[in-house]
Amino acid sequence: MNDEELRALFTGYGWEPRFVEGDDLNGAMAAGMDWALSEIRRIQHAARAGRPIAQPHWPLLILRSPKGWTGVKELDGKPIEGSFRAHQVPVPGAKKNLKYLRLVEDWLRSYRPQELFDKDGAPLPDILSCCPRGDRRMGCNPHTFGGRRRRPLKLPSLDSDALKVDPDRRGEVQISSVEFLAKYLAKVIAQNPWGSLRLTASPCARDPGRSIPAFCFTCCEKA
Repeated sequence: MNDEELRALFTGYGWEPRFVEGDDLNGAMAAGMDWALSEIRRIQHAARAGRPIAQPHWPLLILRSPKGWTGVKELDGKPIEGSFRAHQVPVPGAKKNLKYLRLVEDWLRSYRPQELFDKDGAPLPDILSCCPRGDRRMGCNPHTFGGRRRRPLKLPSLDSDALKVDPDRRGEVQISSVEFLAKYLAKVIAQNPWGSLRLTASPCARDPGRSIPAFCFTCCEKA
């Protein structure tokens, strides 16, 4: 997508996008962060003053940087930074090739870790001072952490839902553990309404042939 299409896409999602690009990416990012913080304050001040913006467009930074930016520039005459070679393992064989190992070491030392960590590897106090504390931590946001709202779950008996295995015929019965667990989770969800339990899964667990009992229940309930 070109810039106009990208801008239209994120604007439609409710953001106010701004591109961070150019030769001086550090300077552009600093300017972008200043702009983003000022926009956030503007929206907050309007709401706190009793004049909330009906549909505020929150700032969004779109960073356009070379692939593998700040990494190894080239290897054996072939470009690494800004090319497909920067993906996954940019310097293969560094364990056996001292030249390659030196490239990796120089690359990692370019971030000046001695300015960020002490001799034991712990972040320095001035770095930690930038981190939010208490309820301002991201993990303490009520949208992501339900610890203060947690309620004990009503759980079906494991004995009644366990797979019966004949000790003398082990290995004869083949069943998907995901599918079997899904049937149990469907019962857990049924006994704990009102969002007491959230079910998330990786794409492989969303295989309709395996986890459909639990997902069918949640979808039907929401419908």
